[in-house]
Parts: sequence; C-alpha cells; structure tokens
Amino acid sequence: MNANKDDRLKARSQDFHLFHALMMLIMTMLFLPVIGTSKQNIPRLKLTYKIYWPAAKERVELCKLAGKDANTECANFIRVLQPYNKTHIYVCGTGAFHPICGYIDLGAYKEDIIFKLDTHNLESGRLKCPFDPLQPFASVLVDENLYSGTAYDFLGKETAFTRSLGPPNNHHYIRTDISEYYWLNGAKFIGTFPIPDTYNPDDDKIYFFFRESSQEGSTSDKTILSRVGRVCKEYLCFEDR
Repeated sequence: MNANKDDRLKARSQDFHLFHALMMLIMTMLFLPVIGTSKQNIPRLKLTYKIYWPAAKERVELCKLAGKDANTECANFIRVLQPYNKTHIYVCGTGAFHPICGYIDLGAYKEDIIFKLDTHNLESGRLKCPFDPLQPFASVLVDENLYSGTAYDFLGKETAFTRSLGPPNNHHYIRTDISEYYWLNGAKFIGTFPIPDTYNPDDDKIYFFFRESSQEGSTSDKTILSRVGRVCKEYLCFEDR
C-alpha cells in the first residue's frame, strides 16, 4: 500500500515539474517580447515562436459599442493555458467579450517545435473562460477534462462550475444547475487543484477555492465568505464547504 502511494506521489511530482517547465517555456514565448529588455538587466533572447490571435473585428466593434475600453477590454486576452496532451496545449482568450478556445500544436518531437494555433478547430469559450480580462476565475485540465470556475454572462454576475472537453470517446459536459441559485452567489474564484482523497485514483477530487456573497444566518446583510468546493473526477458530484 505504501509503495503504491509513493509511486503515485512520485509520478504526480514528475508531472508537476513537467507542467511547470512547459508553462515557463510558453510564458517566455508569449510575454517576453513585450518586455522592454533594452531597459532591463535582462539578456536579449532570440525568440522565434509567436502566435498572432486577435479578436474578430466585428467582436471588437460590438465590444466598443457596449461601452468597453478599446485597449484594455476589447481584445483577445489569454486567460486559459493548460497542457492538453504531449503535443497540444488548450488555450482560451476573452475574444473582446466573446470567449474563444482552441489548441496550440507543439509538434510531435521536441527537436522540431511547431508552436502553432490550430485555427480550423476553434470553439466557443463560454463557461470555460471569462468574458472580462480582469474577471477572477480558475481552471485546471486533468485527464483531458477542463474544470473551470468562471462567470458565464457578459456582465460577469452569474458564475458556475463546469467540466468540459474530455477524451474523444467520453465527452461528458456538466455544470452547476443554472436554475438553482443556492449553488453559487457571485463567486470570485481564486484557484483550483486536483487533490487525491484516497489511494484509489477514481476517488480523486478537484478542489475550487473561492469567495462569495452569503446571506446565511438571521441577518439580511450580505457577508463575503471564503469557500472550498469539491468536484468528483469520475462521478457527478459537488460539495460546497
């Protein structure tokens, strides 16, 4: 039993270090070019991997007509960047208040990195990515399933937990019930992590950490409370604490 636990923890540690290294590489590719390296004590790097993914022009215009700022809101801000498998990364952007998602192809061999957005397989990012580039949210991709805690409306007032994507033969999309307001009340998500509960991987849970308004107790005043939500990986369940 202890040997199985040690092997499992070792494997998860290796996965974490691989994920961290991958994210560092991607962040370097995406964001270092916008840093004024000539004004910093940072050596110049020869970066050849870039992706140009602007919001659609019609979405930008609609965003501005809605009263949003053209520079700080009406663009495609990347909010989701998760490793999908060994060759692809799942990425979502706000799309000028019209969330959109897709896959970045890294290539099959590390010696021949492609780093290219698959523009033929873009899909809606609603319930996966927030509309607002500053909206608090959380997501994690585990076993090809994307778990998200995010606002799903233009105004950012309605929030939900969702599970989307999944292996090709097991696309099982779920979300908290839209008609039941007791699930979440203006949640502000902080983070989400897969955490094992037992030695059995089928018992693993996805934990969401967030704050929300509450009217619990005898007072009618709203109170901001810290919460922990737990979602099952293999079964349809949710628990709010």
